[in-house]
Amino acid sequence: MSKTLNALAAGLVASTIGFAGASANAETITETLSAAGNFNTFLSAAQASGVDYLLALDGPFTVFAPTDEAFAALPAGTLEELMLPENRYELADILKYHILPRALTTEDMIGSVQDYLTFEGSFLEVNYQPNAGLFVGNENALVTPDVAADNGVIHIIDAVLLP
Repeated sequence: MSKTLNALAAGLVASTIGFAGASANAETITETLSAAGNFNTFLSAAQASGVDYLLALDGPFTVFAPTDEAFAALPAGTLEELMLPENRYELADILKYHILPRALTTEDMIGSVQDYLTFEGSFLEVNYQPNAGLFVGNENALVTPDVAADNGVIHIIDAVLLP
């Protein structure tokens, strides 16, 4: 009986600690990216295309988030063209290609080459190279992996992925 009570007490303490840890990061993906300050283009594009509604949902999601520098590296005029109202759906498809409908950490993705279905509807290739790390799409390296958010996980990447 004493062992059972000790096990129950340990379980209660563990679940309380786990819950407290989970609630300590009560920011959504959008709030986390906004607070970081280097994702203004991604967030503006999400709002312009209507994809911001998706990032506000409960999730869980995985977002491969390109930095402002990644968007600036697009060919001249590309971003401006995509941000036009008449190109809203094309922009939405590009952003949805960066979002998976499940939370994946780098640990989940390690295992040679794997394809993951995106919200855009096509598959995104993730390639693990033991000496070089994880690459997403066409050799776009993960810059900062596993940034936790309340509704998923963010992986910061060095380029904009195109479907």
